[in-house]
Formats: sequence, C-alpha cells, structure tokens
Amino acid sequence: MDKKHRIFIKNMVCPRCIMAVETVMEKCGIRYMGVTLGEVTVEEPLTEQQLGMLEEHLQRLGFELLSSKNVTIRL
Repeated sequence: MDKKHRIFIKNMVCPRCIMAVETVMEKCGIRYMGVTLGEVTVEEPLTEQQLGMLEEHLQRLGFELLSSKNVTIRL
C-alpha cells in the first residue's frame, strides 16, 4: 500500500522556506517525498526522536511544527 503521511509546518511563505525545510529534512536524515509551502510529505510516520529533532531544527529557523490538533483547514 502506498500511504503518504503529512507534516504541517507554520511560517513557510516563500520558495526559500521550501529549500530551508528540505535542508533540515536532509540534515535530520528524514526521507521525504516532497515539500510545499506549509507541508512535507513523508513515506513513513516519524518517530518521537525524529519529531523532536525536526522541531528543534525548524524552530531555529523560525518555523513551527504543527500537530494535527493545531491545524486549521480553510475551505
């Protein structure tokens, strides 16, 4: 089964943000399928350790990792 998992990131506003997040993903050793503004698609759910490391690196750059309960979907 080809299931995709999404990670939501706050404060991504431009193509440079995408490049910065791609760099963080690579630095953390997290395999990802794609990065768009506000979202990263990964093949597998992240472990608690991976999430902690990702959150720390993102915060250093001014981004915020959003949990699903903090995500607001606008229609």
